[in-house]
Amino acid sequence: MLNYLNPDLRKTILQDAQTDETIKRKDVSLSEFEIFQDNLMPYVKKYLKGMYSEDTINEMPIIASVNLAKRIVTQEASIYKEAPEREFFGVSEEQEAVIKQVYKDMQIDKKLMKANQYYKLQGQTHIQILPFQGKLASRVLLNHHLDVVPSPINPEMADAYVVSGFDKSRSKLKDIDSDTINELSADPDDYKASTNQLALWSDQFNFIMDNKGNIISGENVSNDLEMMPFVEVAPDKDFEYWVRRGQAITDFTIQFNGALSDMGHIVRMQGFAQAWMKGPANSLIENVQIGPNYILKLPIDPNNPVETDFGFASPSPDLAGSISYIEMLLSNFLTSRGLDPKLVSGKGQAQSYSSGIERLLAMFEKFDASRSDLSTFEDVEIKIFEIVKQYLNKMSGSVLNYRIAPIPEDASVSVKFKKPEMVQTDDDKLNSIQRKIELGLISNIDAIMEYHGIEREDAIEKKAQIDEDVKLVAAPVEMPEESEVETIEMEENGETAD
Repeated sequence: MLNYLNPDLRKTILQDAQTDETIKRKDVSLSEFEIFQDNLMPYVKKYLKGMYSEDTINEMPIIASVNLAKRIVTQEASIYKEAPEREFFGVSEEQEAVIKQVYKDMQIDKKLMKANQYYKLQGQTHIQILPFQGKLASRVLLNHHLDVVPSPINPEMADAYVVSGFDKSRSKLKDIDSDTINELSADPDDYKASTNQLALWSDQFNFIMDNKGNIISGENVSNDLEMMPFVEVAPDKDFEYWVRRGQAITDFTIQFNGALSDMGHIVRMQGFAQAWMKGPANSLIENVQIGPNYILKLPIDPNNPVETDFGFASPSPDLAGSISYIEMLLSNFLTSRGLDPKLVSGKGQAQSYSSGIERLLAMFEKFDASRSDLSTFEDVEIKIFEIVKQYLNKMSGSVLNYRIAPIPEDASVSVKFKKPEMVQTDDDKLNSIQRKIELGLISNIDAIMEYHGIEREDAIEKKAQIDEDVKLVAAPVEMPEESEVETIEMEENGETAD
């Protein structure tokens, strides 16, 4: 175990946090987050600079509003779209009530949904649980919020976490709205306050230090929790802490908006016919206005064989081919992600389903995008419970306002995630019931029970009523004799028969 009270070790940690390698990692994380938050414009401009001059970029219509990254990430991060069911074992009813209140205070389902999204966006994220105003709170940390000291025994695990704000002024794409001065009132530079204070957590120590490594949080530097209140959300690693991965989602989002901007530029440049005029140099008109309300006079030089002429050159860009190319890129990318290309459509067609079964299959296709993540988040839920249990056992009635008896060490949690349920149309239900009757699997009574969702006694009564109604409708109607009809008519008119 490393001794983080050693000032030389702390200075080394801070120096490592300023290396180009670390800055690049945080810069990538920041760019992914900004793109996810719809701040695409600076990234699309940077992409287009590799193809066009600065003057052309300033003139062309730049499209930076089609956020595929957000749409795809939201689609893939489907585990917490509905709150899961948690069952706690080894605790009393009173303890379970307190634990559920703690989870509510932490807004755990909301934060885990965000963690699911950041995990799909960056491939790795962290959840921190800490006391706040007498309660437990949780927050999701992106990769540019953290520095990690890997374990000397296992580099895939953390020996310590250092939490701080990322100095965005070191980012390759600086915030154009920032003046680099952190005013007293809220402004884009508020994050700078957190860059001057860094919180270090290990199993043994917890303190705050300045950006020079000096401990500024007081004499108590021990971690009273005796564990790091962090839960890492990550896939399998390759003998290093940070997950090596590309930026496929955000890269394609920028490329797609770049392609749309490119096509918009083509439409703008070639959408109008270009006026032209030719003739002898001394006969050409310099200032020309055209339109239905103007007469264009073209002078003729009888001594020059070249006549003055005027016309329009009509461009013929292959816009249909450009659109087809963009749609092909989108379809191929979504397919590579295991998603239905109809998830994002450029044709404005709403997705419809002919039956509940087709809808269910579509729902399962979406759920499959995150099925492989279920085991990851089951493990996350277990680790969160262990941290909550440790906090309640160590700090209830002191740092925390919760009142609870000590939770047994073997107490545990089981999580059941919600999955798509069958949605049947009325035709689906009737066809299914009819098929079962034809195969002799159910009786008419069973069919009534299934269709109406009622008990057997009610189904028997309903069947009897149906049979009675059928007999009543099928019974022959006796027509009265002609003389009887005349008698009825006379009685209705107040007459008497002779």
